Amino acid sequence: MSFTSADVLKRLKTEEGSGSEETLVQLLEMVIKGKDSRARREMKALVSKMLHENSSQNVGCVDLSRESLYHACSTCLDALSKAFLEACKTDPIDRGALIAEISHQADNLLWLLEILLDRHIASDFVKIWAYQFNLALVHKKLATVLRFEVSRLTARLCIAIGRGQVLCPVDVRYALLQTWLSPLLDDFGWMQRCCKGLDKNTIEDGICQTILTLPLNQQQSILLSWFNRFSNNGDDCPNLQRAFEVWWRRTFLRRWTEEQAEVSPT
Repeated sequence: MSFTSADVLKRLKTEEGSGSEETLVQLLEMVIKGKDSRARREMKALVSKMLHENSSQNVGCVDLSRESLYHACSTCLDALSKAFLEACKTDPIDRGALIAEISHQADNLLWLLEILLDRHIASDFVKIWAYQFNLALVHKKLATVLRFEVSRLTARLCIAIGRGQVLCPVDVRYALLQTWLSPLLDDFGWMQRCCKGLDKNTIEDGICQTILTLPLNQQQSILLSWFNRFSNNGDDCPNLQRAFEVWWRRTFLRRWTEEQAEVSPT
């Protein structure tokens, strides 16, 4: 069953003055569960606009709570994890429905993340995603065609961190890259070929900026691993040369400058 924007508004029509958070949660769930791709795009745009207007109003306006948004994230993440595990056990010939489910839930999480970013409450989302060790392990076991859309989530988080849209502790940023950068590097070629509207340069800049927020020793371990991958995979791997050059200068040129200052006569 598919929905249109008109269907959504019709189902949510209530008596004047009866608007509540429960109604907004219902709306959120309808978007998350919608099956028709075109209708979902319309619904997401409509709901995002409405929620942005709600959150921008004066205190007292009915709005979605942080708890409701994160509950929706948890529901979608659980569904994604379940689909990944089922895909590992299913014959490749019979994985069509699971591919659709993985793509659907990845899209849901991306949409919810945008709402959280708009409200400046996405820091816990970064932490939740950064420590999904089991999901990342399962991700590596699946064919790229099954999993690549999930890597869009990591890419979006790096863009957000790089732009300062979300602030989180250094240990969380490092965990995010330790857990999910390798899968993103593996999937990048497919992402470029299959994800419409993908901005390669924006993603590369976001990853670079995120790496450069880390201590030098952590930058080194990540960038040396990237260097090896890029040398072997070329355009199928994001180009992080800018971050590599900054790390190089900070590590070697600064050290050389300090050593020269020490030996220079006063």
